[in-house]
Amino acid sequence: MDQLKAYEPTWRERAASGLQDMLMSRFGMSAYDAMKMAQKVTGGGQGAVGGMGLLDVTPAGLAFGAQEGGLQAGQGAARAASGDVGGGLLGMGLGALAVAPIAKPGRAAKPVFDLSNLTDTPKVAQAALTRYTPPRGVPERIERLQNNKRAFNQAGEWMSEGMTTDGLAWYNMDPLRLKFVEKLGEAGGNKAFNQYIDLMAATSAGAKTDANARIASYYYVNGANGQPVPIPPVGSGYGHKAQNLHNRNANEILAGGGLDPIEHPKRFTFAENLKGNWEPVTVDKHNIRAWGMASRDPEWVAKRLEDTQAGAPSWWNEKAYGAWDPKTFSPREFVKSNNIKWDKIPATWFEGAPTKTEYQALEQLNQKLSDAMGVLPAPGQAALWLGAGPVTGLGSPPLSMMSTFEQLLQKRAAARGETPEAVLDQFIRRTRPLMVPVGAVGLGGLLAQDPESQ
Repeated sequence: MDQLKAYEPTWRERAASGLQDMLMSRFGMSAYDAMKMAQKVTGGGQGAVGGMGLLDVTPAGLAFGAQEGGLQAGQGAARAASGDVGGGLLGMGLGALAVAPIAKPGRAAKPVFDLSNLTDTPKVAQAALTRYTPPRGVPERIERLQNNKRAFNQAGEWMSEGMTTDGLAWYNMDPLRLKFVEKLGEAGGNKAFNQYIDLMAATSAGAKTDANARIASYYYVNGANGQPVPIPPVGSGYGHKAQNLHNRNANEILAGGGLDPIEHPKRFTFAENLKGNWEPVTVDKHNIRAWGMASRDPEWVAKRLEDTQAGAPSWWNEKAYGAWDPKTFSPREFVKSNNIKWDKIPATWFEGAPTKTEYQALEQLNQKLSDAMGVLPAPGQAALWLGAGPVTGLGSPPLSMMSTFEQLLQKRAAARGETPEAVLDQFIRRTRPLMVPVGAVGLGGLLAQDPESQ
């Protein structure tokens, strides 16, 4: 794995992190409440009026602004390679506060997990899941797809391209499960791990893989007492366009509810796959898009656009097709009525989710293809996901979920000046979630995650 260079947070970010730690350790505040309070004091978050905090009217605020202004102007700023710069600035307004020194830029931390055997099948029961069987049979477009050899071969080519180590190992989260067991014991560790995975499934809609892991950690840590967890505040690092859905789904899990394999087959199966059951198939947005695009059947083009703010494709001609209006536009009708080359149809025009009567048949089609390629269904689906990603609009990196999780730990550790193992321990014991400071990815990146992913 490529060596990761440490992200160096701003003085404001270090002050906020240190204050959050103090509020949690000395006053017993939850991670969520401590984060909001820290934002009110240091600025930059939702709790600060206009982005300002209490420290902005102190000498510390002047230093924050000067440093941030220099960074924005591309001038850089003198930062201590080690020592307590952030703590000293915070002391100008609040008094002494310990802020851990950050990792030196360029220093690579030791990997937390052994990822050498991820393609091995986890030692859990491999079993099919209960599916809804439509009493009147499958829709006609499914019947055509089942007999479409060209689509089957195209999907096979894409799957072959995605059969990398990361593709075939995508769902193997056993190294993380073993860390849960190591820290919480066999029973407690497995129970906590399973809940975190369920929360990943609950918050997977529209989220890239790294954001999914991070958002799930927010609910895992703050939901330890079983009480409802609020929607993440702006600037927290856990926001998302689909956060209302994430919040509702996650709180159902925290309240003791379970995932439903009939009503929510994709979500339930995603959790099963991550827990090690690789027999069922997660038929997600990019899986159904891949099959639809391979089919060359206009019935797999959506009736309406999912994104009603979407712009027109580059080839759109108003003289020929009229003014572009994504709110009323029907991709399927347009494709059927116009002589458009199939390969020019945008990926976002295709169906993004199977109907209740289609899931079982699409799962069986994926299983048939995986069997033909000599792999289990879940690794096969992940390989198709990655291999077809360039044409379906996949936004997530071509890495296994464990590789993504390792990188997330490394980034978080570098930003906090701690070891990745310490960050993992705090997460598993529900002390602090896996938030990456806003400065590491940009506020826009945190709050406007690309919906074109898992």
